[in-house]
Amino acid sequence: MLKRVAPHATAAELNSVHALLRKLSHLGEYAVLALLWLRPGIEVPPTARCQLDAASRSCTMRVAVRSTGSGGLSYAGASIAAPQDAGAVWWTLDDAGCRTATGAKTCAITVTVWVPDGPVGQRLTATLKIQLNDPGRTGTVALTATG
Repeated sequence: MLKRVAPHATAAELNSVHALLRKLSHLGEYAVLALLWLRPGIEVPPTARCQLDAASRSCTMRVAVRSTGSGGLSYAGASIAAPQDAGAVWWTLDDAGCRTATGAKTCAITVTVWVPDGPVGQRLTATLKIQLNDPGRTGTVALTATG
């Protein structure tokens, strides 16, 4: 192929250009690998559980968020998705620790479950979704509160 680009080049010149192109392509490969390694990822536990207290009708769980890249967390936010038929159950999250953890390797999100009415002896589930500023970097935690 190089012979078509430079038909008047000698074999030594073509070998030199070929070697240079090979070295540059290896350098490009390592650059891509370095970018992927530096790209911040997220590691969260697959599940979090708590036991509802009969008196307060609530419980709290703490979810640790850890950066898997060489850089710190680039936290964007978190949300809780609960089933529509969950009734009067309140899921609240406190992610202030992650919002102020710019550049940190770890942070924590606290989730509180409160059942204002009805029996406590039930199993409640929801999903916590954590998003980084880097598109496509999310973590999902299955939340369970039992009474």
